[in-house]
Amino acid sequence: MIRRTLLSTVIPFAAAVPGAGLADVTAEEVWSAYEAYTEALGLDVEATLDRSGQTLTVGDIVMTAPIPAEYGSFRMTVDGFDLVEQEDGSVSILYPETMEVGVSATVEEPEPADFDMTLEVGMTGSTAVASGTANDLRIESSTDRVTVSVADMTIEGDEDAAEAVEDFSLEVTIEDAQGTQSLVRRDGTMSLEAVSETGRSDYSTAIVLPEEGRSTTTGGSESTRAEITISIPESGVDYMNLAEGLRSGLSLRMETETIGSEQSSETLTSDMPATVQTTEFGRNAARVVFDETGLDVEGSVEDVSVFYGGIPGLPLDISAQIASGRGSAVIPLLASEEAQQAGYSITLEEVTIGDQIWRLFDPESRLPRDPASLKLELLAELTITEDLLDIEAMMAAAEAEEMPVELGSIALPELAFSALGVSLAGSGAFTLDFSDRETFAPGPRPEGSARMEVTGLNGLIDTLSEMGLVPQEQLTGLRLGLGMVTEVTGEDVLESRVEVTPEGNVLVNGMRVR
Repeated sequence: MIRRTLLSTVIPFAAAVPGAGLADVTAEEVWSAYEAYTEALGLDVEATLDRSGQTLTVGDIVMTAPIPAEYGSFRMTVDGFDLVEQEDGSVSILYPETMEVGVSATVEEPEPADFDMTLEVGMTGSTAVASGTANDLRIESSTDRVTVSVADMTIEGDEDAAEAVEDFSLEVTIEDAQGTQSLVRRDGTMSLEAVSETGRSDYSTAIVLPEEGRSTTTGGSESTRAEITISIPESGVDYMNLAEGLRSGLSLRMETETIGSEQSSETLTSDMPATVQTTEFGRNAARVVFDETGLDVEGSVEDVSVFYGGIPGLPLDISAQIASGRGSAVIPLLASEEAQQAGYSITLEEVTIGDQIWRLFDPESRLPRDPASLKLELLAELTITEDLLDIEAMMAAAEAEEMPVELGSIALPELAFSALGVSLAGSGAFTLDFSDRETFAPGPRPEGSARMEVTGLNGLIDTLSEMGLVPQEQLTGLRLGLGMVTEVTGEDVLESRVEVTPEGNVLVNGMRVR
């Protein structure tokens, strides 16, 4: 059997701090690091070890784990590999040129079912070398080409799912991959740091649909870079209570960036024409932080293009473009007597839609077609009384009909929207008093104010009426409704102010309505 060095990212144990490669490390220590890291993730690891000279041969690896809440069990098998000690104190990791990875699961709830899948992994032009010490291990790797495909997949116990995966296929190709991983064991915690870069990657999938249907998807990207840092208590992680792990040092930080990605899907059925969907991104990036402070997620995209064609019931294709977009969310997860801040934001810039959609309802081009934009930011203060990642505590709270989260305040620092010649801007903030559930029974008493300003709305209403999209008989009622909640502050500028006083009075533009 031909053996080559495997890209170390195929095995989840590569690790060490840069500059740690001067000390000697043995093959057994490399295997021990792999085993300890995998078991800390909650997997039991079994493999035979056979030492011959400078080579430690690891037999086929079997990893098993129960599915939380006694829902079933999980099993994964990986072909064995060789660890070869080098004269400079490092260890080469040698894998077969082709290898098999088996994944199986047995699920007891809600209905018993068995899942089995075999993956075939191939690599060419690969190197991977471990250096450092047993508690400070570093692996550097590179490969010219990695391929992954599904050799077999079956599901028993669910006839519909079994039929869908009967002819399921998956092909993945990754070019020019490089990576550096480090694993440091210190003070009862293992920290994994990994940096990887890849060149061109491509994938394709196919799945059978009901009534002789079939769906295929292809896609890829020009390059991808990822950085990940994971800290895990050596005592392991309880997935039914991740809150305990977070307080013991469990954390995850990940950043990714992909350049030039695209995806195309086609769905065929026996009685309908093909439906096609394509999406292209010039760049997309993501950042995830998960630790004792909570979950912090951020993403961004640039040069987005979306196309839908052959949609049943629609006589046209749908297309749209987005120059850039950003979104973020901050969610606290652990119980605390102190209020914690949560947040959400989204920004979309220069959003345009295709001419076919415009021609459907505006064939004479009477409406402004300037790109649309949106910016929204929300902040909230929460008091969390139970750990949100303690599953048993959450189930008990649900049974007792108790809310583990109390909203203390909510703020809208910024709202900005523009489209069709109309622009909207607003902001506001309110506190909530849960000790007073009588003033606004049964909810808590709010206190605060908000302000909104809209420009160009009357002009849009006039145009829509002239186009026949707003019936003439509805104009009077529409304008009267606007006049009740807004006041004119300029030429085609409307403003609305809402205030809730400490006494529970509600004022709209200075007039009391409650």
